[in-house]
Amino acid sequence: MKYGLFSFVAVVILCCLAGCSKEPKGFPAVFPCSVTVQAEGKGLEGVEVNLVPSTVMKSVIISGKTDASGRCVPVTRFAGHVKAGSPAGVYSVVLIKEPKVEGPSKEESAKMTYEQAQIAAEKLETKRAAMPRIIPIVYTKAETSPLKLTVEGKKESTLSVDVAKAP
Repeated sequence: MKYGLFSFVAVVILCCLAGCSKEPKGFPAVFPCSVTVQAEGKGLEGVEVNLVPSTVMKSVIISGKTDASGRCVPVTRFAGHVKAGSPAGVYSVVLIKEPKVEGPSKEESAKMTYEQAQIAAEKLETKRAAMPRIIPIVYTKAETSPLKLTVEGKKESTLSVDVAKAP
């Protein structure tokens, strides 16, 4: 009896895990792609990379972050599932990396009133706005970014950009 219950529980768990790993209906086929972001030839780490499709893709998000070498392999998110790569298509590439600004510690923040926290947030935003931009503003919106990536199923689609050479 003891082993029967254990076997039943093990089978239920395996079935649940197998069911959870299936792609949801409508998950688009994805293909390999990468984006490399540099500044004056050196990789930029921690840049958020968003691929914005030229045609509407309902409930699909394609994004990632660059590693220490400046390379990002975007992932496609759909209905709670994630897969490396991107559906075929033409994308505007949006890059985001805000300057790091030191603010109050967690302990200090925990002791703040709502009004004090708002004032601290405004001060941080003012400091951030005064700092030099890491990513030129032209790359931060799909409407203005000249960066395009065409993803096709044949081979890995790649894009390399040096943000120091912004238009």
